[in-house]
Amino acid sequence: MNRYAFSSLAVVAMVLCTVPSQAHAISKSEAAAEHIRLGEEMGRLAKRGHWRGVDRSYRTIETLQGKGVRLSFGDHYLGAQAARELGNVTLVYRRLLEAQGLKSDPDVNNWLKDILAQYGEVDLIIPRKYKGEANLAVAMMPLQPDQRSTIGMAQGRIGEGRSYSGLLPGGDYTFGSHTFKVNPGGDTIVLQVSKSGGSQVSKRKSGETAPFRFSYGGPRVDLGLAWTQGTDGGSNAGPGGFGGLGGRFAAGYEAGLGDTFGVLVEGGYMGLSGSPADASGTLGDVDAFDLRDDQMNLGFMWLAGVADIGPVWMAVGPMYGFGGASVTGVSQSCIDEPTGAGCAEFGDAKNQTLRYSRMDGSIKAGGGALGLGYDILDLGAFQGAVSLNIGALSDTTRWYPFGSLGITVGPKGQERD
Repeated sequence: MNRYAFSSLAVVAMVLCTVPSQAHAISKSEAAAEHIRLGEEMGRLAKRGHWRGVDRSYRTIETLQGKGVRLSFGDHYLGAQAARELGNVTLVYRRLLEAQGLKSDPDVNNWLKDILAQYGEVDLIIPRKYKGEANLAVAMMPLQPDQRSTIGMAQGRIGEGRSYSGLLPGGDYTFGSHTFKVNPGGDTIVLQVSKSGGSQVSKRKSGETAPFRFSYGGPRVDLGLAWTQGTDGGSNAGPGGFGGLGGRFAAGYEAGLGDTFGVLVEGGYMGLSGSPADASGTLGDVDAFDLRDDQMNLGFMWLAGVADIGPVWMAVGPMYGFGGASVTGVSQSCIDEPTGAGCAEFGDAKNQTLRYSRMDGSIKAGGGALGLGYDILDLGAFQGAVSLNIGALSDTTRWYPFGSLGITVGPKGQERD
């Protein structure tokens, strides 16, 4: 491994150590053991009345479902108790429904009946490109604290220009230009604001599946400092290995497929500038040669799946890169054996000439990339994060590993009310 590759891996490893352990991949057996540990932790925290801790453990268990973990009746029941203590009736209702689906329990059944005697479900939809204001107003604010809290949560979300799907206390409301009535335990009220500012209302029967729509969406921008490496092409005629620092910029669109997962389509640019070097060391200025820095300019397209795990997000998927490079020095194998196979085009060139030859070429390479981020800034409907991107591309002749550290601004994932 040459010094460029070693430096890139060292930087990547150092930054990865700062990412919380939740983002690291774990096996199914480790996920099962973590489920047991978190379940026991929920029980201990519940006995001490630490409901925020119970809720946090419940959400962590939910993220393990991708590894085959199945939440138990007790998990859902404790999760519902935590949501009640934190004043989130919608989450109480959803978690109780999950518990009821696993076991018919008198306490759960009576609890659900009590909720449906006071609340009804609504689906208030704001289009992603809607530019106006869509306020939610209630004709008469109820006196009960839990009902007032539920209305406040819905109003806060709508005030940010985001759709709201959940419970509202029975009563008369205004959303956009439309007035509607929530009947406790009745059909789900579906009301969508149009892009022109109008609205339409419909009802969805209990048990009827809601039509698919992205849970969130918005533009995403990445900006950072990158290290890129081009490995030596070996016996293939062409430039030797090169590497260097440069900038990375990318922009795209991210859309949610639920509370945790989403998709990302992104295009961008990544470049490098580095001092020419080969196995004999860094090249210095010599007479008769115009020594210029190695350069690479690469455009790329990235399609990735996104997972949002609390303050940590992860994106992984295939990437395709295209561009060009100008490098000083030919492949090391041709310097060592100028008459070898694949080096005939250089003729009887001297070793010094081979080391200082300027070579230009195009790049078309495919591979994959992994992105990790940690949220550090709330920007309303957007979130700012410190991010790390690593990956590698190959054109079948050489590899182009890369890593970057920077800032990402993207849409805030669906609020888990």
